Amino acid sequence: STIGTAIACQTIGQSTNIVCEWELRQTGNQGRLDVSEQEYTEIIDAKTAELCACACHLGATFANASEDVVEGMTRYGRNLGIAFQIADDLLDLTGDEEVTGKSLGTDLEKQKPTLPIIHVWERASEADRVEIAAILNGPAAERRRKLSPWFEKFDALNYARNRAREYAESGLSELERLPSSAAKDVLEQITLFVVARSQ
Repeated sequence: STIGTAIACQTIGQSTNIVCEWELRQTGNQGRLDVSEQEYTEIIDAKTAELCACACHLGATFANASEDVVEGMTRYGRNLGIAFQIADDLLDLTGDEEVTGKSLGTDLEKQKPTLPIIHVWERASEADRVEIAAILNGPAAERRRKLSPWFEKFDALNYARNRAREYAESGLSELERLPSSAAKDVLEQITLFVVARSQ
């Protein structure tokens, strides 16, 4: 219907504006080592998670779901998107290119702040930070290998995995309001797969 198309266009347009604005903000953060976990979460919430939330919102809306379900599905999409991005950031640091089928280490090459690095930086001493900054500003090809001991020292990879799991579990809790169905099963499996990718 014309009304449905207008709603979809408006919702997608709002989400696109948010994604573009935060893409520019993230570009400004490139190379910054003092990005906080809160800032990082705001960035991925307004990028990856915004698009997931938009898709879930529209899906529930066009299924004629109640307002409560639409809001819950929007939250589900947002949590799924954040979990997905944290898991993706982890893969960039720990994955195997032959297994994942994607180029890895690109976040490090672009000096893009990700949760494991933020976690290390927030807990490192001033002396530690000098060494970490030298790695991040050094040859891109060596960054993954040289950062590995720092991730171990501060248990940064497990910390990020647990954060991804927490967001995924929040998303799964939103699905509890839905009746049993094949579609619900698929959404649950997608959410579990997102977290499994980061293992």
